[in-house]
This record gives sequence, structure tokens and C-alpha cells, in this order.
Amino acid sequence: MGLMRLSDLAERWQLPESKVKELVREKSIPFVGLGGGDLRQNWSRMRFRLEAIERWEEENQTVFKTTAQPLVIPARSLLGDWRKKTASRN
Repeated sequence: MGLMRLSDLAERWQLPESKVKELVREKSIPFVGLGGGDLRQNWSRMRFRLEAIERWEEENQTVFKTTAQPLVIPARSLLGDWRKKTASRN
């Protein structure tokens, strides 16, 4: 699959076509305009090279970092040991 249509890219990213069009207008993603003229009026002439899209996805991915240290819950707080019931005072 060398060239994808707008609908193909929208399906790949699970986005509405309007969002993909917005990214094209912002020139955020690589695209190929077939024919010439005003692409905003004829989206059917818009194509996306699979290789360029895969490269763009790789360069623009977000990776969430995990914390290196585990969460430590103190056994005793300033108010006392939370694991034991406090005895009623006489």
C-alpha cells in the first residue's frame, strides 16, 4: 500500500476525517497533492505515503515514562499507626 486516501489515514488513526484535514491544513503531517489547484476544495486528490506516515508516527509518538522508584506507604504517620485500631482511653 504505497498511497493512502484521507479516509484510510482517518481509519488508521481512528480519528474523524475532519481532524486529519485539520492536521493537513496546519501542515503537521506529510501529504501529496495530486493534480494541483486548491486542495481544500478537492480532498479526493489528497494522498499520504505510507512510509512518510510511519516515519511521522515514529518521530511524533509520546512515551509515558514510568517512575523508577516504587510508591512507599509509611507504616506510621504523624497521627499514629494507621494499621492498628486505637484503643479507647480510660
